[in-house]
Amino acid sequence: MLIARFHRMPRLIFLTLTVLTVITLPAHARRNSSAQRAPRVVTPSTSFSFGDVYRGEIISQVFVVKNDGDAELKLTDFTGTCGCEVTRWDKSVPPGKEGWATLEVQTVSQSGEISKTAILHTNDPERPTIVFTLNANVLGGVPLRQGRYIGPIFISPEARVALYASPGKKASTEISITADNAAVKVVRVEGGTKRFNSRIETIEPGRTYKVIVESLPIETPDLYFDQLRIFTDSESLPVFTVDVSLRVYARQQILRRSDKLPVFRRIFSSIQCSSASPRQAGSLPDPLLASLMLDVHALDKLAACRTTRRLRIRFSAD
Repeated sequence: MLIARFHRMPRLIFLTLTVLTVITLPAHARRNSSAQRAPRVVTPSTSFSFGDVYRGEIISQVFVVKNDGDAELKLTDFTGTCGCEVTRWDKSVPPGKEGWATLEVQTVSQSGEISKTAILHTNDPERPTIVFTLNANVLGGVPLRQGRYIGPIFISPEARVALYASPGKKASTEISITADNAAVKVVRVEGGTKRFNSRIETIEPGRTYKVIVESLPIETPDLYFDQLRIFTDSESLPVFTVDVSLRVYARQQILRRSDKLPVFRRIFSSIQCSSASPRQAGSLPDPLLASLMLDVHALDKLAACRTTRRLRIRFSAD
């Protein structure tokens, strides 16, 4: 009997080991699979050359950052190498998606050939840092137009617009998009909210376009925001954004001009940017005229200059 039990023991030990192996292997495999998951950053381009620009013009580019991995891509920091760069970026990119990193350079203190860089830090173990570069040849003189470069296109008057309206009224503005060098087709424009309508007008195919932005009538006084996404057929700039704001004033804020402004019944702005020719900007919107809220956004709306320090404003009284 003892001999029979002894012969059966190896078989029991073998069965026990087999069961333990079946139970433990899947958990071990899951741990290995989880350990292997990681983000994988892909950047179609990391530099852009603008050629000749005038001192004082803003150059910028929106770089695409894709995540081809199977874990979340975290973009922890985006830092310029000198004080003239401005950076904006998406903080995280899910697997299979793409984000953007925007690098902007103010050329007001630059001259000649420049190469400005910024370093993007990621959690990709294979690519923890990415260097993005903007190149340009900065010429002396005065900028011929207001706006900024975004990769292969020039946008005017700015990549942000401010609208002002009375309750229940509409307001509108337009943005000019120009491709000076290679042809770029503006394909479509999309908005994130239902408070604005936007459409594209083709002035010259591949060269000049207008984006018309109109606010819908809103009764509730408040400050509203949206971000337009403008798509192109350019590989170096497939999409860029324009920030839109709308201030709807309360009815009690909109006073009659004769009640509060007996002298300044109309305000005309003859605005001169440095030595450039004066630009007639027209009259201020009624809500701003009533409250004399000459803030930076209002001045931008008047197509003035980039900073109030460069403005020359003439007031005319009746």
